[in-house]
Amino acid sequence: MGYDARDGSLARRGIACCPVNYRWMYPIERLLGELKKSVRNRAKPEGSIVEAWVQYESLTFCGMYLQDVETAFNRPQRNNDGGMRKEKLSVFAQSARPFGDPGRGESFSRNDMEVAHWFVLNNCDEIMAYLDEHEEYDEARTSITFSCPETT
Repeated sequence: MGYDARDGSLARRGIACCPVNYRWMYPIERLLGELKKSVRNRAKPEGSIVEAWVQYESLTFCGMYLQDVETAFNRPQRNNDGGMRKEKLSVFAQSARPFGDPGRGESFSRNDMEVAHWFVLNNCDEIMAYLDEHEEYDEARTSITFSCPETT
């Protein structure tokens, strides 16, 4: 009995069951495979597995508290951009990677450029004072134009 996408049985199974990571045995099989590799005494594999598990847990626990030694808990992130730079505007202080392939000469569409400009203007704290001033100016200008007495 297979699952056919046309009759929706796969979707019904996904809704009826729990998420896939609870139905899938691969993570536990991978862990058990690592523990089986740690068996040194084939006459008593349980003791070797327990010993390997205790070593793993103790190294993990100690690794959380070692400050001077690089461990999985205190090493820099894989995609570390180097932190914040000193710039005049906070928006430009963040490091970024180039978009697309520089050799192909790709460029943004007009709509994408407008969205990028909007993002910069609305996420820069230094520009908020100018935006507030502009809104006050617009409100004052619209109140003047609409305050004319109506002629009947």
